[in-house]
Amino acid sequence: MKPKPTQPTSDRIGRLRIANQRILGSSFKTPQEAVRFMLAMQGQDFSGVKWAIVLRVPGSTLAQVESAFNNGKIVRSWPMRGTLHVTAAEDLPWMLNLHGKRIIDGMAGRRAQLGLDDKSHGRAKDLAIRGLKGGKALGRAEMFSLLEKGGVSMEGQRGYHILAHLSISGTLCLGPLKGKEQAFVLLEEWIKKPRRLDRDEALGELTRRYFTSHGPATLGDLAGWAKLTVKDTKTGLELARKRLVELKVDSKTYYMAPEAEKLLSKVEKTIHNSVAALPGFDEYLLGYKDREAVLEREHFEKVVPGSNGMFMSTIVVDGKVVGTWHRKAGSKATVIETRPFRKLSKPELQGFAQALDTWGKFIGTPTRPA
Repeated sequence: MKPKPTQPTSDRIGRLRIANQRILGSSFKTPQEAVRFMLAMQGQDFSGVKWAIVLRVPGSTLAQVESAFNNGKIVRSWPMRGTLHVTAAEDLPWMLNLHGKRIIDGMAGRRAQLGLDDKSHGRAKDLAIRGLKGGKALGRAEMFSLLEKGGVSMEGQRGYHILAHLSISGTLCLGPLKGKEQAFVLLEEWIKKPRRLDRDEALGELTRRYFTSHGPATLGDLAGWAKLTVKDTKTGLELARKRLVELKVDSKTYYMAPEAEKLLSKVEKTIHNSVAALPGFDEYLLGYKDREAVLEREHFEKVVPGSNGMFMSTIVVDGKVVGTWHRKAGSKATVIETRPFRKLSKPELQGFAQALDTWGKFIGTPTRPA
């Protein structure tokens, strides 16, 4: 019999999420464990997603995260929404199988604008396989050169679109680091033990793991996060429902794992004074369509200026986003400018300073306030 969780208020939603996402009170030991739990972590900001992983693995380092990429434990690709995410290596193939065709169909207009067709993509695929076969790894510029020499123009945005298309269709993925960037590899060679799920299995798996890692969240949040149709969202819920609990708050229905309340209870005494310095594209905000439980509507423009899709790094206190922070490289230290939405208390400022000290160790340079 499932435990009946305490009926939360809208404020409690944020506290449950920060504990459930393991930003606070995490017991994860490795980067791959955290990424596997989160299912997919938005990753177009490569440095930012590495910090997001470290935040969820107490005591971990940048070197450990990069080692997980280099060893093929975690990978970066376009598994859903046509957006870069980090996933556990074994999860990428079934996620691409679930979402890939719909993403590619949605790119048809852009493909036509760029003068690309099935023939040019087929040619690019053949060249990529020949150039990477045998465990080779090539950076973006090297891939562009390989394809250009093979007769596929990389002019304008064609190069980025072709590499994304080859990744979404399951030929490539981003694997080991080569300098400061990730290199492209053949997915089939790089991912040694892929999971294979049929469509219903994949919908149930995605739904269960989304609500387990991101809950409390609504069906609308799930649909927005994974870009699922209404039908697929309902199918996934029916398949996963037995392993979730349901909450009703302010006429909204939320779903989460049964253990979410227990996770929060373990950190309840410290969460009120907890301060997190999150990267701009962290799942704490990006993982939901409706963000008002943790970010007041009046402040949304400050986090996403101009509503242009670029999320600022955030300061989170007691589950609420209370400001943004910005970094600028200096000669001896990284300079941090804070833009709080309200006056921060002395303990909150001290907590944020500690969070930034941890971040400074992560990037390998000290920090100082602006």
